[in-house]
Amino acid sequence: MRKLLFTTAVLFVLSSLALAQDQPLSGAEEGPLLQEDEEVVEVPKTQQEQVAAGRSIVKRGTILSKRVRHALNGARKDNDILMVTCLNDKLTQINANLKSAKERLENLGAAVEPGQAAHEYKVLTVIGEKLTVLDREAAQCAGQEMFDTGATKVITEIDTSMLPFEDRPGFPPEILPPGLPTFPPPASGRR
Repeated sequence: MRKLLFTTAVLFVLSSLALAQDQPLSGAEEGPLLQEDEEVVEVPKTQQEQVAAGRSIVKRGTILSKRVRHALNGARKDNDILMVTCLNDKLTQINANLKSAKERLENLGAAVEPGQAAHEYKVLTVIGEKLTVLDREAAQCAGQEMFDTGATKVITEIDTSMLPFEDRPGFPPEILPPGLPTFPPPASGRR
């Protein structure tokens, strides 16, 4: 009996979903396709535009690989084992994704069918997103060294109108005793 009820319920849900997909939305149900904070990415129309976008992804990945390799060599010189391990892992992932992107770019250039070209381009864009994530993760591995701003200068300004003893500059300020400490009640009912 339970199996029959369960099967009936599943079939009802699946048929409802199938009917809902076939029906167009009415004007009141239509809404924006993108949320407020989502950005619109324009998909290149022609295969040549897709190849050009793919080349920029490969170029960005090559620059990223060189930059992380340079940071890795610096970490090796400093004998920073944790940074070496982290950057080496990120560089390995970057190089693997870069190799895959180069292969996909070749496949995109040689694609005859539009469906195959669209697939190769989609995979290239996903690899590009992964390279962006790996760029952020490599920056986190390096810590402050990649974001070092150099020497800083601190300037302190004191607003003399806020000082209490400016009315009588010959006398030191009156220091009030600290207030009585208060303890919050215990979180549980017990003491």
